[in-house]
Amino acid sequence: MCLIITALSALISFILLKIKGYRFFKELFIMFFSAALMWTVDCTFACVHGEEFFDLSYEDTLLGMIIVVSALVFEGAIEAKRHVFASV
Repeated sequence: MCLIITALSALISFILLKIKGYRFFKELFIMFFSAALMWTVDCTFACVHGEEFFDLSYEDTLLGMIIVVSALVFEGAIEAKRHVFASV
């Protein structure tokens, strides 16, 4: 489920990047795309070792949501820091 959540987040941030063009969305897209790529490799190796490709458990969904919220908070803190130092 983390793969699905981060892939959708990457898609949404890419669409917002093309519509709005803010650097904020570019950095979010790179973070979410990297996470989705990482989980694609992880799911592929899990599939090779006999597990299912998508883990649809509650814990995996919670992990995906934590990653999205953490990325938004982290990126928001970086943007706030940029605005504070830009005004000085």
